[in-house]
Amino acid sequence: MPTAISLRNRDGSDAVAVEATEARRLLGGLINRVEYGRERVLILRRGRLIGALVPVADLGSLSDEAA
Repeated sequence: MPTAISLRNRDGSDAVAVEATEARRLLGGLINRVEYGRERVLILRRGRLIGALVPVADLGSLSDEAA
């Protein structure tokens, strides 16, 4: 069963969602948003969630959610 991932940032705002082709083009800026803005970025392919960029500080809470 897939693990549910919060689609919201820690401040309650919606996470950014981008298509994979757009993410490739904007990768540097997306990484800055994750690192400095502490945002979560969802990566989509044809509208289907395939991955995410999350701040390192969120990794522990994601591991806890999966347990």
